[in-house]
Amino acid sequence: TPFSHGKHGMDKGRALESIAASFGTSAKRAVYVGNGASDAAAMKASGLGVAITPSAPEAEAAAQEKIDSLSELLLVL
Repeated sequence: TPFSHGKHGMDKGRALESIAASFGTSAKRAVYVGNGASDAAAMKASGLGVAITPSAPEAEAAAQEKIDSLSELLLVL
């Protein structure tokens, strides 16, 4: 992705903040779903971080919610 982890000092959390700002909003208004260690920063930056299993320990630690399938996301929202 253009916002790959560490590329040009960018991580996914900073990328999410940048994208949100370009839409005139805050990353705190976003929901972020991921399962990798590189997703942890975006989960912390978002208003709701969701880890989908299987997920890296860093993602699970950063997430406010954990789900086993994307269909469960509707129950979280």
